[in-house]
Amino acid sequence: MKKTLVVLLGLILLSVASTGCATLTESPAERAYTIRQVERYNVLLFNEDVDHFWLLDSPSRLSQWIIR
Repeated sequence: MKKTLVVLLGLILLSVASTGCATLTESPAERAYTIRQVERYNVLLFNEDVDHFWLLDSPSRLSQWIIR
């Protein structure tokens, strides 16, 4: 009985760890939208970082992009 309970608890923990929390509350469409938004901001900020590296832009610590 004790061994069965430990195995069952282990399977539950394994299933929760493998699915992750975000997939339980987001639909696939919402998850895809979030990934697209993150990629869009990464591209925008990368271009800004390149400009700062090559000194093509005035030095500033603020970004013109609104990130929430």
